[in-house]
Amino acid sequence: MSKWMVKSLDRDFAGGLLRNRAHHLQSSLLWFDFVKDFSGEEDRSVTLVRDGEAVAFFCALQFRNLIQSLPYPASYSGLQIGPKLDTAEVRQVYELLFDHYSKYCDVLSICSSPCFADYQGDTSVFDHTLESVVHVMDLKGDPLSGTTSKFRNNLQRNLRKAGTADVELTHETGTENLDNWYICYEKRIQELHGAQLPFAYFDEMFKHLQAPGHCSLFTAKSKGKLLGGIVTVQNNHCLDYYLSMFDRDEDDTQASTAAFHFVMNYAKRRGIPLMNLQSSPRSQADLIRFKESWGANPARHQYLVKILNNRAAILGQTTTEIGEKYPFHFLVPFGALKSEPALV
Repeated sequence: MSKWMVKSLDRDFAGGLLRNRAHHLQSSLLWFDFVKDFSGEEDRSVTLVRDGEAVAFFCALQFRNLIQSLPYPASYSGLQIGPKLDTAEVRQVYELLFDHYSKYCDVLSICSSPCFADYQGDTSVFDHTLESVVHVMDLKGDPLSGTTSKFRNNLQRNLRKAGTADVELTHETGTENLDNWYICYEKRIQELHGAQLPFAYFDEMFKHLQAPGHCSLFTAKSKGKLLGGIVTVQNNHCLDYYLSMFDRDEDDTQASTAAFHFVMNYAKRRGIPLMNLQSSPRSQADLIRFKESWGANPARHQYLVKILNNRAAILGQTTTEIGEKYPFHFLVPFGALKSEPALV
C-alpha cells in the first residue's frame, strides 16, 4: 500500500509540472504570487507526495473560513496532477486534501479550467458542482473563417469608422495609462451596478506580470483622449481577455471593435493558439451573441465545493450575507442555500 503525505508547496516541482503542459497564466505560480501578495491571504498551498515522490500540487489561499484555489475573477487553478496517478488515486488525493484542510477551514472551493484538462477526477467527491460557460476563439487558423459574410462586411465597415474617427490603438509598454483606463472601468461598473475591483488590484497585477510579458493593456485613443482599453493576461498557450472597458459615450468611434480586432491579431502574431473571452451573465444575451459572432465557441468549466465543517451554518446564509462576507470569492452555489432560492 502506498504511503501518502501532504507537504508544503514544492515550487520547483510545481513549476516543472506546469512547464510540460498547456495551462492558463492564471493557473501559474506567477498568478498565485500576484493574488497572494495583493490579498494578504494565508497561503495554504501543498504538495501531495506518494512513497516519497511528489505527484501533485494544489495552490490555495484562505479567507475567513474558506480555502479557495484561487479567488478573484478568472483565477483558474485547482489540483495539478502528475502523469502517474490513475482515477482511484486522484480520488484518494482529494480525500487527503479534504482531511488536511478540515483542520483549517469550513469550505474548500475550486474553479477548474475551461480550456485545459486540469483533470478533477471523480467530481462526486465534492458536495456541490456548478457549471459555468466561457467563450473561446481558436486562433490556430483564420479566426474569422467561421464568421458570416455579413459579420465580416460589418467588421470592415466598423474598422473604417474607427479610422475616420482617428482611433489610435496601442499595446502599452508601461503603466502610465492604467489609471486613465481605470477611470473608464469605474464609470462603466457604476453604470452596470457591478462589483468593482480596486485600482490596487490592477496595479499589483501589472507589477507582478508585465515585465515577463504576461500582462498587457491595449488602449484606444482619439485626438489625445483615452476612449478605453482592454487588459489581457497571457502565456504561450492562451490569451485571456481579462477585462474590457470603454466609454459608452464614444460608441460611435467603434473603438471597442477596433481594439478587439487588434488584440486578436496580436495574439495570432505571437502564435498563441487560444483566446479566452471569459464568461458572460446569461442575462447579457447581446454580449454572448457578440462573442459568438466573432467565431467564439462555448467551453464549460466547473466550480467544485466541499463543505468540511459546519454545514448547516454555511448553507443557512443568504446570498446577501455571502456577497458581503466573501467579495470576489466563491463559497457555495447559491442554489445550494437553504435560506432563499437560487438567483437567475
